[in-house]
Amino acid sequence: MVPVGLLSNTSGGAAMAAVFTLAVHRPFRYVAWIGGVDLALVPLLYWLRSYPTCLTPESSRSPSCSTCRSSAGACSSVPNGC
Repeated sequence: MVPVGLLSNTSGGAAMAAVFTLAVHRPFRYVAWIGGVDLALVPLLYWLRSYPTCLTPESSRSPSCSTCRSSAGACSSVPNGC
């Protein structure tokens, strides 16, 4: 599941199901190894899939300070000479 997780954003649900299945059928030490590897690769995922900070500026703000939408859809304030 780790290589698929690096390529696909929607594989998180499948990874959770796989870890749950592993937790039900195997001892905790296997689940800890798989979960630890998965958590250790989270920074690598964000490094490989870095998105720009600002995709579409909102027109309702003043020209000196604009609010932009990030890749996750959340608004963040980006100072432009404020």
